[in-house]
Amino acid sequence: MKYPKGTPFGLGQLSASRGKRKRNEANETSSMTGLAEILQQLDAANRRIAQQDDEYARQFAQQAEDNARREAAHRDDQDKLSEMVKLLNYLKNSDPRIAAHMADTSSTEPEPGAQSLAPPAAGNTPQLPP
Repeated sequence: MKYPKGTPFGLGQLSASRGKRKRNEANETSSMTGLAEILQQLDAANRRIAQQDDEYARQFAQQAEDNARREAAHRDDQDKLSEMVKLLNYLKNSDPRIAAHMADTSSTEPEPGAQSLAPPAAGNTPQLPP
């Protein structure tokens, strides 16, 4: 059967290009050279992958160290905060004036002299002199 556009996918030329399945010396040498090049490329790729794995392992170890350091600092801060809360509770229980002062002073009220970062209310915009 003859195809109007030639052989499908060029398969009809395969036997002609291969010398009817007989290997000659030139074809054998070129395939060995090509195989050696492919093996070199594979070795280079494997080395790059190993280098990347080493780099990822170093980064992972560094992140683990950073996380451990942050967790230790956080625990220390929590311990300090706990001590401050205990001290405040002791002072409230031992001195009624401190307890009264703490009850009168809301934590939402700004301290005297503190500047607010919030913008002024709509009706309270300051007027600049002309």
